Formats: sequence, C-alpha cells, structure tokens
Amino acid sequence: MCLVAYNNLPQCADTLCQTIVITDEISFVIPNVFSPNGDGNNDNFVLQLTGAALLKSLKAEVFNRWGQLVVSVEFGGINLGEIASSLAMTELVIWDGRTTTAAIAPEGTYFYVLTYTTTNDEVKSEKGSLTLFR
Repeated sequence: MCLVAYNNLPQCADTLCQTIVITDEISFVIPNVFSPNGDGNNDNFVLQLTGAALLKSLKAEVFNRWGQLVVSVEFGGINLGEIASSLAMTELVIWDGRTTTAAIAPEGTYFYVLTYTTTNDEVKSEKGSLTLFR
C-alpha cells in the first residue's frame, strides 16, 4: 500500500509505501545449516515464523546424534506476544552452538524438535535435522 501526499502541486509530492501482511496461519522457515564461528553470518540457529501471534507457547529442543539434549528454549506468554506484536516475520534465536554447560558443541548433525501450542489450544510439533559447521 502506498500513500502519496501532495502540497497543492503535483511537483511537490511525497510517497510512503508499506507492506502489510495479514496472516491467519503459522508457518516456519527452519534452516538446516548454521556456523557459529563468530564471523557474523549464520552464527545462530534462528527460527523464522509468520503468525507468531497465533501461538501461546513454543518449545525448541536440540539433540545430538546420541539423543542427548544439547539445548532447550521456551517462548510463551508475555514474551512471545511482545515479540510477535510488531513483526510480520518473527525471528527467534534457538541456539548459539554451545551446550547447556556453555561448552562449544562439535561440528556435526543435530536434531531439533519444535513443540508449540496455538491460541486454539492445539499442540503441534515439527522435527528435523541441522548441521553445525565451524
């Protein structure tokens, strides 16, 4: 949508354009690779979602290849609502490449489980794998 404002003459105009996204569904963009090497590019495992306002809570867990929990993060209630209130696409940082004891996780394949509850009290989950490169 664009707004054009004129000051009595078409030669003196100003234009402001803004994209407005209205969504009634939840969708995720989940990367399958990240590289927490400190170069400023893909340093975190970041989940992107639309429709975050339709979520009551979201829990993300990352496991190593032996099934051991590496990190667990929960978003819900007030903090999820505040994150979602002003953005069409919401980004949530899930993992920085360190274990729960702050040790640097080794390169390799890891597995994630996202469990979320919608505002309609439906519980859903997404599962997949991701690769950590240093």
